[in-house]
Order: sequence, then C-alpha cells, then structure tokens
Amino acid sequence: MDSRNTGRAQGIAPTVMMDILKMDERNELPQLPKGWVWTRLEDFCQVILGQSPPSSTYNDEGKGFPFYQGKAEFGKVYPTPQKWCTAPTKFANKGDVLISVRAPVGPTNICPEYSAIGRGLAAIRGLVGIEPLSVLYLMRAFENEIAEQGTGSTFSAISGNQLKNFLVPLAPLPEQHRTVAKIEELFSDLDAGVESLRKIQVQLKRYRQAVLKAAVEGKLTAEWRAANAGKVESAEVLLEKIRAERAGGAHGRAPQRDATVDTSELPELPQGWEWVRLDEITNNFDGRRIPIKDEKRSKGNFPYYGAQGIIDHVADYIFDGEFLLVAEDGANLLSRVKPIAFQAKGKFWVNNHAHIMQSLGEIPLSYLEYALNALDLRTSITGTAQPKLTQAAMNKLPVPLPPLAEQQQIVAEVERRLSVAEQVERTVDASLKQAERLRQSILKRACEGKLVPQDPSDEPAEKLLERIKAERDLTGSLARKPGKSGKRRAMSKKVKSG
Repeated sequence: MDSRNTGRAQGIAPTVMMDILKMDERNELPQLPKGWVWTRLEDFCQVILGQSPPSSTYNDEGKGFPFYQGKAEFGKVYPTPQKWCTAPTKFANKGDVLISVRAPVGPTNICPEYSAIGRGLAAIRGLVGIEPLSVLYLMRAFENEIAEQGTGSTFSAISGNQLKNFLVPLAPLPEQHRTVAKIEELFSDLDAGVESLRKIQVQLKRYRQAVLKAAVEGKLTAEWRAANAGKVESAEVLLEKIRAERAGGAHGRAPQRDATVDTSELPELPQGWEWVRLDEITNNFDGRRIPIKDEKRSKGNFPYYGAQGIIDHVADYIFDGEFLLVAEDGANLLSRVKPIAFQAKGKFWVNNHAHIMQSLGEIPLSYLEYALNALDLRTSITGTAQPKLTQAAMNKLPVPLPPLAEQQQIVAEVERRLSVAEQVERTVDASLKQAERLRQSILKRACEGKLVPQDPSDEPAEKLLERIKAERDLTGSLARKPGKSGKRRAMSKKVKSG
C-alpha cells in the first residue's frame, strides 16, 4: 500500500471512520503521509463560541477582563484589547487560538491572557500537548476554505457546528512540533525581508515629499531659472492677468483685494515668484457637489469621488472636465498616508468630502496638485477626532506661485523623479505580494507533510486521537455531544490541497 495514504486507509477508530465517510461522500480527501489522519477540528481541539454580555459591563479603563469581540482587535499574532468587561460570560485561555466567526470569517490570533470573548469570535483550544502555534498555522493554512463556509445575507458568519466539523489533516504530535519550528524559522527569514521592503516604502514616501518640497522652493529648477533669466514673465504679471480677467466677469467672484498673504513666517521665494492665496488662482465648485448614500447609488461607469479618491462608480455625473480635488475631512489630512490633493478628469461625481476646483491663468493642475501636497496643513486643520479642512481655511492656504513657464518645468522635473519612485514602488509591491504567496505556500506544504521529514518512530496521529478520546471519556468534561444524523455538513469538499 502507498505510504501516503488517505485518512480512510489508516485504521482510524470505527466511530470516527464512519463520520468521515459520511462527510466525504465523493471520496475527495487528498492523500496524507503515513501516520497522519484526516479528522474534525473538534476531535483534537475544544471549540468555545463567544458570547456578548450586556454593554453596560464594558469599559475602556482596564477594569475586569480584556474583552475581544472580532478581527478589529487583531494584530499580526496577538490582539490588542480596546475594551474590558466586568461581567463576561465566555472566556478564552492564554494560548487559545481566537478565530473570527463573523464579518469576516477566518482571520486568527493567539489569546495573550485569560480573556473574555464576544460573539464575533470563537476560541480553539488544542488538547493533549497540541501547541497553540500548531493550531494557529493550521487554521491560517485553511483560512480561505473556512471563510467559504460562511453564510448570511447581511454579513457572513460560520456556526459552531461548521467550525467543529471542519476537516483538517492531523500530523503525529512530534512532527507537529518539528513543523512549527520550521515554520517559525522560515517565517523569521521572510519577516526580515518584508521589514526591509516596508522600510523602502517609508523611504519612498519621504523621497516623494522631499521632491515636492524642493519643487515648491525652486530648488529643482535653479539651473533652468539661471538659464532663462529675463526671458519669462514673472508670477506677478500672471497674477495681474488673472485679476483682470476676474474683474471683467470671468472665473466667478474674485477674493477680496485686502485678503493678502502674511509672509512673515514663510520662506523666501526665488526671484520672480509670489506667495498667493489659493483662492486667488483657483475657481471653486464646492457648491455643485452632491453626496449620495450607499443605498441610493445606481451602479454605473462614472467614478464617484470622496476624500481619498474613487470610492464607487455610479450611473450619472455632475462634472465634466479636468479638476483638482482636495480632501475636506478624514484622518488622512494629518497622517498623509495618501495625497490630499489629486486630479479628476472626464465625467464624474463628487461627494461633499472633497473640495473641487479648477486653476486659473493656464496654471497646470499638476503644479497645484504638487504644491498642495507639499504644504504642511496642520495649522489650517480643525478637529483631531475628525480632522477637517474647511473651504474658508483652504482658500487662505499660501501657495508659492512661480512664473508660468517655470511651473511647466517644475511639473516635468517632478514627474521625471516620481516616475522612478513609482517603478521602485511597483517592484516593492510585487515583492510583498510574492512574500505573502510564499507564506501561504509554506503553510500549504506544512499541511501536506512536505515541510519536514517524517520520522517512522513517531506515534501516529491515530493514537493521539485515541488518547484524547480516552481522556474525554474519563473526565466527561470535554465530551462531545452527539449530533443528529445528516446535520453535519461535508466540509471536506473544500479542503483540497491541490
């Protein structure tokens, strides 16, 4: 007989064997190494479903027990408590694997201490020497398959019976320990590489800001400016043209003439440049914005913009042309994870979380985009819990205005430098995705018995299950309640190793 048998060919206890045969009617379980067995999660783990106590027992002052409710508190391996509970109803022990059982289904962490768990989680407790990391990696290897078991119209959720009856490959206990050690070794190397890539991402962000800062200070075009001295119209001339056009009724209402820029704390600009208020060189269209609630949006092909870019597509549009959008609110105004100014072109819709404007006097939108993304907006933003850049505050933003020809040169210089950064970023992103694929490949190989060598002297997993069953029979405290025939779903059909 082939040494890489299926679970059915390894002399499994008759009661377990019959259950697995019922759940694997199509005979689709992949082969496993000798000594392994396909079995249900509840055969070697205790599964504890969470339960939410009255909200009056919650607090954020550290009173009572740490209270975990779902994936929102999860970290890379361990969760961080955001709430505590003085009258919990369900607990997880230190070392239990916490699994999200609703919206979303599948993500996992390890419980760092004796804690309360809400209905969004279940605790999985390995029995008879099965270590937490072994259960964690097993669950992460099958996270997608577990997620596919989720049902529900409002949000996806998985039941306790589904989780308990999920079929997984179980290795001999000594091999589990060797496998965990190998995974930890490989993941450590992988994490070091990922950390290096993350550092490059941080450096790229700093590089972009440095390029934009140098651009609006005139440093990128110093040589160009010297070579074209006396050949271009100054920013003052450009500004007077814009003012004259506005005085003649073009470009909407002009800002008040006494609304000048206080330059006392602003850096000195190159010759021919001017500090101007943003509303002196733009036309604002905030009054035409129309927000649409999610449930009232008709799906279509026109982009629907919010504070950080496209958030949906709708069936109609309210703007047609080339515009600059600036975030009006949101944490990104302070964190600057994404640019706060970005262009929108063609036909599109904008909600009331992004200011919208066009430049005047043929000023390139790209120059305004770069200038605004280079600015430190902290003194212009109100609120900390919900940062906001009001239209009035935005209008007063001081913008460095070079001569028109130099603006065009600045755009070219910035685009050349940022295009190189974008190429590097694409390479980094591809490497990060490859690292995640490699991580999943390691877990897959571990669950196929291909990560570490088998040892013929290891006690088979079948014997481990027998010991667990004997201990349960002896104590009775962890005995499994018998289920009604036909109610357990065949989970095995989604557990293909390829």
